[in-house]
Amino acid sequence: MDIKVKKYGFPLFTHEEPTGYLHGNKEEILVSDLWSFWIFLIKQWSKKQKKGVSSFLLSLLEQSKFFYEAAEKAPLNSKPLLYYYSFLNLGKIIITMRGKSGTTPQNKVFNHGISADPKKNSIAIKSMQGSNCISVGYHLMNCFGDNVASGTPTTIDIFDAMENCLGIHKPYCLVMSQKKENFIKITGIDLSKEGRELVARLYLKSTNQLTDQIYSINQHNNKVYWEERIPIRHSKPTKKEIYDLSQQIIQKGIWTYTDGKEYKMYVSSNTKARYTSASLIYCLMFFFGSITRYHPHLFETFSSNKRKWLVAEFLQTQPKQFLYISTSLAAEAYVTLPKETRL
Repeated sequence: MDIKVKKYGFPLFTHEEPTGYLHGNKEEILVSDLWSFWIFLIKQWSKKQKKGVSSFLLSLLEQSKFFYEAAEKAPLNSKPLLYYYSFLNLGKIIITMRGKSGTTPQNKVFNHGISADPKKNSIAIKSMQGSNCISVGYHLMNCFGDNVASGTPTTIDIFDAMENCLGIHKPYCLVMSQKKENFIKITGIDLSKEGRELVARLYLKSTNQLTDQIYSINQHNNKVYWEERIPIRHSKPTKKEIYDLSQQIIQKGIWTYTDGKEYKMYVSSNTKARYTSASLIYCLMFFFGSITRYHPHLFETFSSNKRKWLVAEFLQTQPKQFLYISTSLAAEAYVTLPKETRL
């Protein structure tokens, strides 16, 4: 039995809980104004929430929008901090809508949940303990599908993150004189039920440098594909089972990039910094925002010479990627632009 691949935003944006009340389980939503669409999503979601939640989330959205628009107009050195605070406020909305901040988020204390070490060019993600304390970085990365540990801090090297940030991978290879690219395009996806198993087959353009240590690679009729499967309890897979399979795929490693028309997906042969596209953008923006705030001279050093183009490319292109991926995750649908307007 074949299943609609994009149902519930599979495989990138699937939720565990029902979200049909948001927009009727549409698979793709054409949106020309993302910020206005977020208002719609918040108001739809808040109908089932306690009084005061909607106004709290709308105030966060307003801050996110203002910071984002200010960042677009700011000079290069000022962009990271402004974009990060836009992402931070949007992140608070996402983790609240995903049930990570309780029923009265306006009474919680949100913290970054992430720290930067400019001397080691690294960041650390850690969940702060306490029932009233919400670590945005930690919870947001887990919402994107990354299995970030709650105990020992997770450390990510900034150069590893830049290398595995799909949207700037080609510039990274040029700047860092890396001859081989890590990403391989996914050309198609099949989702089906076989007996009492739910099976996803993600067809690949090639298997260059991929190993079975990362992906389960198969070949049939001259087609190469990565396969993931999970057992199901009944003849028809539940939404929870579709969600579980999507999480299995994400945690093995899948990256996405949108041109506004579609979401292109890739696998990576890189064994380092195997975090989702949105998580890597968030972490990198925090790192650059942190050093421009506390150590502006280090940002000048980091982005000097040939790396300046790479950093500029990141700041010019990746905020929009984060915004679209985050919106699609919140909506549990592929959010794209109308045909007459593309990124």
